[in-house]
Amino acid sequence: MTTQRTHGETLQLMGESSANHFYSRSLSLTRERLLMFRWKNLGDPVEAVANKLGLQLRKDIGATSGYGGVSVYVNYARGDETLEQIYGAKKLPKLAKLKAKYDPKNAFKYYHALPTSYP
Repeated sequence: MTTQRTHGETLQLMGESSANHFYSRSLSLTRERLLMFRWKNLGDPVEAVANKLGLQLRKDIGATSGYGGVSVYVNYARGDETLEQIYGAKKLPKLAKLKAKYDPKNAFKYYHALPTSYP
């Protein structure tokens, strides 16, 4: 007999830190918000204004998120976030050990690559 669990139940089984870091994963998609700014031509006068607005909105949302600052899901990171904001400071030591074990030559060194040691 197979036991089926909801996403929230699975996160709770993984432990409190895992369940809390990305608690919004268990929320209904209708309650999550993703803001994206797009323009067809780089250098468009709107580009600088949109970037400034986006960064300010991210800062404001991060300040009221309950995380104490910006916390970003890796697939939505812009590239200016710290590793702590992407992966979580509590998880980085374990992730770095796994990286050192399974990728010591740093083959996966692109797009928010994990370090092989932390801190």
